[in-house]
This record gives sequence, structure tokens and C-alpha cells, in this order.
Amino acid sequence: MSDKTWRFAANERLYVDETLSTAFSAGSSGTMNERLEMSFAKKHGSSYAITANSGTSTLHMALHAFDIGPGDEVIIPALTVGMCGFAVCHSGATPVYADVCKDTFLMDPLDIEKKLHLKQKRSCLCIYMD
Repeated sequence: MSDKTWRFAANERLYVDETLSTAFSAGSSGTMNERLEMSFAKKHGSSYAITANSGTSTLHMALHAFDIGPGDEVIIPALTVGMCGFAVCHSGATPVYADVCKDTFLMDPLDIEKKLHLKQKRSCLCIYMD
């Protein structure tokens, strides 16, 4: 164990206390989450911002927003974390794995082109920092 103590700035303690005291009365996220969303939206010139608890949740939201579901296919990198494919399967769509370039570890554009067909609705899920 370390003998070092963790020091919080004065406002951090206030923010934690506010979050804990408002989480149940203001919804599961509390008022601090609403403040974060409003601040983020304003900073980026948007009317809305939505926070999520994880990257998996954001993938679920994105697939739902684009009406991806049963019968659709989503191209994802063959070298990725499981949650990418899980989110696609959870939406009812089918994951289609694209090869990755050995130098960049990003999806190979030539392999993506091979997997695109006009007969089916397809989308490509690009993963940042995977």
C-alpha cells in the first residue's frame, strides 16, 4: 500500500457531493450529468449532447439512430474488441468482418469495397482508438 494520500481540489469534492445527492431525485444521472451535456453541446455549437456510460452503449445508440436492424449488415474491422460485434448482433444486424491493413491496423478499403453489395443495406462501423 502507498503512504500517499489522494488530494481533491475543493470544487471536486463539491461536485461529487452534488452528484451523489441528486442522482436519485433528478434521475439516474443527476443534475451534474445534465450540466455536462449542456456545456458540451454549447462548446460544440450543438443543441444537444448525450452522454453514455461506455463505448458499447454509444455503439448501440449509433446503430439505433441509423435504424440498423434485422436483415442489415455492418462492416467492422476483423481486429477489434468484442463489443463492436456484440453491439451489431444486439441490434439484430449481422457483423461482416473486413481485413485490416498491416501498417495502420485500420480497415482495408479494398476489402470493404468487396463486401459492399447494393442488394442489402450495409454500414461501416469505424472504430477510433481500437
